[in-house]
Parts: sequence; C-alpha cells; structure tokens
Amino acid sequence: MWSYKRDMTEAAEKLLSELMKLPREEREILALKALEPAGDEVEAGYEEAWQDEIARRRESVKNGEAKLYTWEEVEAAMLAPAPNE
Repeated sequence: MWSYKRDMTEAAEKLLSELMKLPREEREILALKALEPAGDEVEAGYEEAWQDEIARRRESVKNGEAKLYTWEEVEAAMLAPAPNE
C-alpha cells in the first residue's frame, strides 16, 4: 500500500505531523509556498524573458496583429459543448 510518508526522514515525518494539525487553509498556503522555487533555482533570465513577452504582446495589440475577443465571445466559447460531445 502506498503511503505519503514512505521514504521520509524522521524530521520530515515530524514536520508533516505538525502540519496536519493546522487548518486546511493554512496547510494549502504552506504547500504552495513549499513548491515555490528558491531564489537561486529560478532560471537565469526568467524575469527578463517575461518582460520581453509582455512587451511583445502589448505591441501586437497596439499594431492590430493580436486577435482580441469580447467577454461575450469568450463566455460563449467556454459554455459551448466540446467538439466531441
């Protein structure tokens, strides 16, 4: 039988035991924080690449290259049955 405690150190098991005593909302916050990359794990140029992408998208909207949708179009597409249904 699989167990989430398998292959955990004693310290990790103790931490998990304490974590499970917290309210669900706090456990969710901690889980998300634990999955965030540490500062040194972020790939070099990550922030710069995002800024470049934002600028590219902004420019494509300004010069008319980007296809824009109204909320009504987006909502209709979301509510429409999937093609295979």
